[in-house]
Amino acid sequence: MGRKRGEKPKNQPESMISRKDLGSWIEGPPHHAAGSYPGQELGLPPEGPAAMAGYGRRFLALIIDWVIALGLGALFFNGSEIAPLLIFAGMHILMIGLLGTTIGKRIARIQIVKVGGANATLSTSLIRTALWMVIVPLIIIDSDGRGLHDRLAKSVEIVM
Repeated sequence: MGRKRGEKPKNQPESMISRKDLGSWIEGPPHHAAGSYPGQELGLPPEGPAAMAGYGRRFLALIIDWVIALGLGALFFNGSEIAPLLIFAGMHILMIGLLGTTIGKRIARIQIVKVGGANATLSTSLIRTALWMVIVPLIIIDSDGRGLHDRLAKSVEIVM
């Protein structure tokens, strides 16, 4: 008598990663149920001041900060390839740690705070920036739209 449909052969080992595991990663972060919104689990309002900053604002802030870092790198470091990255990182560590925002984030009206609303600290900005530079945490996003770098630093980007 043969195997039944869907039954694995007896000598075949268990797979380490299932199709379901890969499917959940490829599909991206879980979508919110009807009536929920990004930041709801963190106690943030759905819109207005202190709401979670959207991807458009974040991208605008990133572009502005990167252009500033490129300009300063070209102006003061004669086009060094690593200078803009170091300027960008330094700008984020110092400005977010001291002011809670960068020039780009200020223009886009974004502020970085710790989960719960406390001001970001230098250690928060250092953790965030170090992980941000690795890039991988940026693509690992939770259901609230926070990257791994924000989750590990216990921070969130909100609208000012």
